[in-house]
Amino acid sequence: MNSPWRIEKALAYLLLIALVLSVHFVARTAIGMHNVSDPVLSKPCYVGIIGLAKWPGIYAFKNPPSLQELVNKAGGLEHKFSSDLPLINNKSLCSNTISIAMSEGGKLKAQVQKMDPYKRIALGLRLDVNTESEQELTAIPGIGIKTARAIVHFRERAGCINSLSQLTSIPGVGPKILRRISPYATITNSHEHRGQGK
Repeated sequence: MNSPWRIEKALAYLLLIALVLSVHFVARTAIGMHNVSDPVLSKPCYVGIIGLAKWPGIYAFKNPPSLQELVNKAGGLEHKFSSDLPLINNKSLCSNTISIAMSEGGKLKAQVQKMDPYKRIALGLRLDVNTESEQELTAIPGIGIKTARAIVHFRERAGCINSLSQLTSIPGVGPKILRRISPYATITNSHEHRGQGK
């Protein structure tokens, strides 16, 4: 008598496992994710889309997408529009959010906005200590508003930060804090940012 019950229980577990695996596969495919071990995709380009997209969200691409590729991945636009999508530099899309709206003149417009720093951190993207604002720097674990303010002040005085190790000259940032923030922070070409501290 126990045998049919055990078979039903085993089948239920198998169905549950199959369901979980298929949901995982569909979710990864829907957002454009691929096998993490794929060397080509070690650093995907993440782009957010909001506004008139059918499926607003954040999407991953192997290479910087065109605006049309981003819109297609987001299910297209909510309505058919007579105007074309504006042209945007593909490279400017990575790590940003694109807002698609209708202008007063009835044309589609796309505005590139910086992606929320907490979302960038969650996606494994590092924040640039030479360009982020005080508020954005607080998204880095280990940096509070006081430390963020000190980093921005240091950056303004120095013109830019050339290496993360320079942060240890800021009061309150010792080797322990530096180790904690290093996985989340980066320095871009420091010469580009001279005098751009905000």
